[in-house]
Amino acid sequence: MILFGEDSLRNSVHNFLEHYHRERNHQGLENRLIVPLKTPIESVGAVECRQRLGGLLNYYHREARLRTALSAPGTASFHAVFGGNGSDWATATTPPIGPYLGLMRPFSLASADQFRPGPPPALSSKRWARDYNEVKEIGSSTSTTRTAEQTLAARFWAEPPVQQDHAAYRRFVADHALDIVQAARFMAMISVTNADALIACFDAKYHYAFWRPITAVRAGDTDGNAATVGDPTWSPALPATPNHPEYPSAHSCSTAGGSRVLEQFLGTRRIDVTVPSITGLGDRHFATVADLQDEVGNARIWGGIHYRTSVEEGLRIGDQTAEQVLSRHFQRSRW
Repeated sequence: MILFGEDSLRNSVHNFLEHYHRERNHQGLENRLIVPLKTPIESVGAVECRQRLGGLLNYYHREARLRTALSAPGTASFHAVFGGNGSDWATATTPPIGPYLGLMRPFSLASADQFRPGPPPALSSKRWARDYNEVKEIGSSTSTTRTAEQTLAARFWAEPPVQQDHAAYRRFVADHALDIVQAARFMAMISVTNADALIACFDAKYHYAFWRPITAVRAGDTDGNAATVGDPTWSPALPATPNHPEYPSAHSCSTAGGSRVLEQFLGTRRIDVTVPSITGLGDRHFATVADLQDEVGNARIWGGIHYRTSVEEGLRIGDQTAEQVLSRHFQRSRW
């Protein structure tokens, strides 16, 4: 980008701030816009791309996709994103995260729904009761069974995910002294795998539009399952629930995909990777793929924002995506 004087510089800075403060809500702490919108989000319209700085910054949005995915006000799935009051749909000032992602064309997958899992547990099932009661107990803000270390892990993995991921990638490149060719190959492998894993993940999220624990536990007496006792005062350990449907877990999708890249790049399941904190909580080290996947998945339950089944299905999506991407692309050339 070439700047021509002070006015050009001021215009560029203005557009940069508008994009990252008002549009890129997934970049803010606790998934919130730095500067909230002053008007309600639109609920109709096609997928659009708002370009800034000649296409250097792009913001995609499609609210109609979200409205189609959710049920009518008053039903459980309608509250999956906005919580317990149906009127929130009309008054929400923070756009839902990623409703367009499942509409994107993957890099390697045949389609966004190639690895779409089956539906979340039926509300009348024992599995639902298991998931519900686990997060209700250990994911509560007042839990007496969650340890201090589990609380720290939940907070650590609630840091802004894009910045956290890329800080970990840069740390990996530095720790392994990768040269420019090795670093470029690694970044391409992990970026493509994570992109396709998240496209697959968000396809499922907005297809099923399942409710988050903060809504489900407060309305537990309405799900028709005698084993799920509601608590209208319940709140999760993490102060903010991500503003998109619960099932499957996006962190699990991306972590499984990324950890498989590390495994293949290094040629061993002992990855010895360090993920730095970007909010001063302290770095965390993981010796193996299993160590990393287990902590990330459990941390979402300890934080009170996901169920066990969602974590398991997210890991499966990430594993399947990585298997396809890495078996078809990024093979070493034979000279």
